[in-house]
Amino acid sequence: MKKLLTVQQSARTLLLSTPSFYRLVTEGLLPPPFKVSPNRSVVYEHEILSVIEARATGADDEVIKSLIAELVETRKHLTANAREPNSKRTMSQKINLRIAEQDMEMAHESV
Repeated sequence: MKKLLTVQQSARTLLLSTPSFYRLVTEGLLPPPFKVSPNRSVVYEHEILSVIEARATGADDEVIKSLIAELVETRKHLTANAREPNSKRTMSQKINLRIAEQDMEMAHESV
């Protein structure tokens, strides 16, 4: 299962304040957090690391915005696949399966 970071942990990882983190989310330069409970918002750690890696390779804001859009779209597919009717798998199992499939696709693309 992918590791989750709170907004505060994500901001610390990026050496940002929490308000700066949210400003960059609003600008489309960081992945938006999602609620796991009424009082807890989180981001996938791999999404934050993807932004760091892209910046480290010299990606400009437009490339980062495109990356963020892809990451958010991937989330939508994960949750859509997890909601498939007539399946005996739990939502967690479906999400983990989709993440594993994506990891395999990414590994294949990097070869």
